[in-house]
Amino acid sequence: MWSSYQLGRLYFFDADGLERNKEKAMEFLNLSAEQGNEYAQNILDNQEKFENEMLADTIFSLFVSLSRCIEEDYHKNFQSGRKMIDSKLRKMIQEKNQALGIKEDLSQQQY
Repeated sequence: MWSSYQLGRLYFFDADGLERNKEKAMEFLNLSAEQGNEYAQNILDNQEKFENEMLADTIFSLFVSLSRCIEEDYHKNFQSGRKMIDSKLRKMIQEKNQALGIKEDLSQQQY
């Protein structure tokens, strides 16, 4: 009863190295349910709900991955722009200090 249930779950929900196969899943889950397994019967009774949840989880995972890609790209572009702005600002401050006759303090420069 339990091995049929576990095989049915693996085929129904997909597992590493095992492709999802709804026909085999239903076969094993029906066998387990016939032997009195209430968990297998629950999956059979609510299979549409489980499929919708799996679809929602997949879509959510795709959105998470997409948001990470966008975030990485944003930080990459923002950091390069910030460095360019910082170097321009540093150059303007140095020119202003030179015009005012202020000696540059090399110990506080950051590269």
